[in-house]
Amino acid sequence: MSQFPLQLKQYFFTQIECNANPEYRPEGTVNIDSKFVAAPSEDGPGVFTAELSMWVNEETSENPPYFIKISGFCVLQAAPDVSPEMANQLAVTSGAQVLVGAIREEIARLTARGPWGTFMLPLIPVSPPVPQQP
Repeated sequence: MSQFPLQLKQYFFTQIECNANPEYRPEGTVNIDSKFVAAPSEDGPGVFTAELSMWVNEETSENPPYFIKISGFCVLQAAPDVSPEMANQLAVTSGAQVLVGAIREEIARLTARGPWGTFMLPLIPVSPPVPQQP
């Protein structure tokens, strides 16, 4: 097996929305919802895409400092000597890890100069579905 069985080809954000809550006071709770999807790509064998969307659930959060909606998308390439089953598993777990980290950093960057200071995402449990073979 290759030293690097999976390579990140690119990632980008497909949606970024971050609004400060003008009514914010330093008490309350923030609930983050997420949706993760990973699937084989039509761009060739061993190519996978993953998308993670996260947002502040305004109904269940109490007085959040920011109202955030953000989606990240990435393309991953499995090494030729990696089995399709292993490539699927790697794409799901690595895609989730890459996108959670990228989104966490982007939110911190967006809010660093915001009125309520840098917003750091808590640990987000992402339960990725297993992608289906094409």
